[in-house]
Amino acid sequence: MLSYVGRIAPEKDTETLRTLIHTTIKERKDNIHWLIAGDGSLAEELREALPANVTFIGYLQEENLAEAYACSDLMVFPSATETFGNVVLESLACGTPVVGANSGGVKNIITDGKTGFLCEPKNSNSFLSSIYQLLNNEEMRKQMGIAARFYATTQSWDEIFHGLYMQYEEVLHQNNTELLA
Repeated sequence: MLSYVGRIAPEKDTETLRTLIHTTIKERKDNIHWLIAGDGSLAEELREALPANVTFIGYLQEENLAEAYACSDLMVFPSATETFGNVVLESLACGTPVVGANSGGVKNIITDGKTGFLCEPKNSNSFLSSIYQLLNNEEMRKQMGIAARFYATTQSWDEIFHGLYMQYEEVLHQNNTELLA
């Protein structure tokens, strides 16, 4: 089972998500099932366009959300506009690898090839390649799940904010260097 957890809105790249859902179901037929958890401005439109191999469960909280992550083989998160990406860290904490966009805060949470895969934003083929690689290799999925859970246990808000602060410092330093050049 593949899952998506998050707001269902244009900035979350629901177009790529929709393409991934339809393509995986077309190519894998009955061997694929998607679980979609979330709500937002495009929720009803997405729900109406989804095939039978998709369960749309709406907005979830806490325990139910953890169950959704834990019952998934992997989570797919195409949004390229995340400042942090709480749902990615939550998925990793449940031992579920994530295939996500190599952008924003997500690229700092997923260790490519270890806790999941980072894909070129808006590139369905990049996402599909990573999804199929994980679906076809149960041992890799298990190892990534173990690494994901371990990584999540090492995270704290202090560490997260320190990392964010260091990124801002790096950007400011780059901008100052460019201005002085």
